[in-house]
Amino acid sequence: PNPTSGKITISGANGTTEVYDMYGRKLHKTKSSQINISKEPPGIYFVQLINDAGKRYVTKVVKHK
Repeated sequence: PNPTSGKITISGANGTTEVYDMYGRKLHKTKSSQINISKEPPGIYFVQLINDAGKRYVTKVVKHK
């Protein structure tokens, strides 16, 4: 869900998922379809999926308390 309290689920594509904070710092990198950002402070995060063909998809996620 968006906003989230900490768990993000990626569906529909396989590849590498990276999570960045609003300053561009990479916080997580995984091949899993589930990411847990519950230990990160509330704010805006960017989730980037790079599929197996090299195409990038980026979306914004808001984390609340």
